[in-house]
Amino acid sequence: PPNGALKLNVDAHPSDDGRWGLGMVLRTEDGKCVGAATKVVRGSHDILEGEALGLNAVIDLAKTFSVDQIIIEVDSSSIVDAMNKRRHNRSYWG
Repeated sequence: PPNGALKLNVDAHPSDDGRWGLGMVLRTEDGKCVGAATKVVRGSHDILEGEALGLNAVIDLAKTFSVDQIIIEVDSSSIVDAMNKRRHNRSYWG
């Protein structure tokens, strides 16, 4: 990220029972790890729902930091495209 900003990465991994493991890492502009967290959430076996749950969790985490700019990265182009449209997503995971 640019100077003065933090980057928050998140990824989701499904388990056989419908739960999702979420991993989150927060880094500075020089790549140093500021913090990391994991979380288990209930969901379905759908990958888009898992990625959306991850994004929701990372947004909640970002709210706890008093930083002017946090860049959030996810690896789902469908989730990124939905967020970039800036309108209410009417899919089941929206």
